[in-house]
Amino acid sequence: MERKTLTTAAGPYIAVFDSGVGGLTVLAELRKQYPNNSFLYLGDTARVPYGTKSPVMVTRYALEAAWFLSRYPLECFVIACNTVSAVALPALRAAHPDIPILEVVTPGALSAVEATQNKQILVLGTEGTIASGAYQKAIHALDPEIEVYGVACPLFVPLAEEGIVSGPIVKMTVQMYLEPFLKKEIDTIVLGCTHYPLLRNAIQEAVGENVKVVDSVAPLTKRLRSHLIHTIEGRPRLRIFVTDHSDRFMRIGRRFLDGNLDEPTQIDLEEMFYENQRLINEPPSLSV
Repeated sequence: MERKTLTTAAGPYIAVFDSGVGGLTVLAELRKQYPNNSFLYLGDTARVPYGTKSPVMVTRYALEAAWFLSRYPLECFVIACNTVSAVALPALRAAHPDIPILEVVTPGALSAVEATQNKQILVLGTEGTIASGAYQKAIHALDPEIEVYGVACPLFVPLAEEGIVSGPIVKMTVQMYLEPFLKKEIDTIVLGCTHYPLLRNAIQEAVGENVKVVDSVAPLTKRLRSHLIHTIEGRPRLRIFVTDHSDRFMRIGRRFLDGNLDEPTQIDLEEMFYENQRLINEPPSLSV
């Protein structure tokens, strides 16, 4: 896909993409581990959640986001959205073969396989992620003997996006999704959506201390190291883009980034993408 690269002294960047605020959990950890690198973050806050949308629409949104971020000099993409990782990765890699793309499903599966003792794992994810079977496939690729259960938790993302991460509503919602599995011998739960760590305490309380609750952040952070080959010229920079600006994003973002969050830049991602496609496909005018 044709693109025009924007030059910047702070690049190359590590680009992190998510459907909303959930990917800030990944961004925060990556910045802690790689403080000398510059980051771009794009949250598609106007179209969140992705988990209830069709694979076709998720792939379309992901391609638009990747196009926008690829206009900057990039070290790599980090797809922080589990739904995008589950259904759109082949399309993204085909569109951007020259840019390493890291996803979160494989690292999350690795965390679960390393944590389980009795080979009984429960994956919590969006409807799209669970329906794709991506975690089941990734876990079985590592250990085919593991029993993998999956449950879609569509109300978790709206709660996280609203900053409602504790209290009776959260407790009741967590209990509703997990109750059918509490009598099983599950010893490991995978948070298969980057929004879900915001609800980690409520989930851990519901299942008890003997059940390990894991996500993809730690192995993803380690995997990223092999892709960091350039030296940053100048002070590392963080640039954040959203498709719909809100006080909620700032409130949650400042919590994750220790209060160090400037106002994000709001963009009309869809309009920019299709205007670029129009210019590429428009036949040149003939001079008279």
